Amino acid sequence: LSVASAIAQRGHYSNIIKPTDRYYFPFPVSSIDASMFSSVTGLGLELSVLLFPGSLILLQPLLVFLLSRSVFDDVEAAALSAFIVLTESTVTQMISQPVPQPTAVSLLLLFLILIFRRDRSRNHMAAAFVLFITLTAMHGAVGLVCTGLVAFLTLLKRSLHRRILLPLIVIYLGYIMITELIDSMVSNVQITVESIFEWIFTPTL
Repeated sequence: LSVASAIAQRGHYSNIIKPTDRYYFPFPVSSIDASMFSSVTGLGLELSVLLFPGSLILLQPLLVFLLSRSVFDDVEAAALSAFIVLTESTVTQMISQPVPQPTAVSLLLLFLILIFRRDRSRNHMAAAFVLFITLTAMHGAVGLVCTGLVAFLTLLKRSLHRRILLPLIVIYLGYIMITELIDSMVSNVQITVESIFEWIFTPTL
């Protein structure tokens, strides 16, 4: 919420993350989404966080049902899966406290639904890869879990989908490496510039 507020006030995403929250510096989607939603709708930031991306968490039981029905072709198993999600205390808690991880899980479910559609098209695949990049930029660990899930489902259940796995690995590793490189470069440049100005403006005699 504090990061989204800083984005809404300053209009950019630099030097607004506390050192204790450095994990989310390469994964800014949740904060950016909330600040954009607040700016467009005129709603307060707290309500914006609850509505978007928080509303995605409310869809998790439905998404689990659709995914289970698509993968296993069994409505009863899909209903049981959705019921298990509803009774999971962690998910229930996250509905009232939207954070990046469960929101990224909802995007993961949407991604898998698009991947395993029986009548999928190129548009479905393009939307799926956009969702994968978004959920990776929202929470790195969920992106890794998504890659592992796709590997499991494609290698053991859906052999025809194996060609999807390599692009996901390349996208995930590429995003992590690029953001880490940019982060280290910006930090090194900032430290260097600060030290130069400190040397120039600090009396040495």
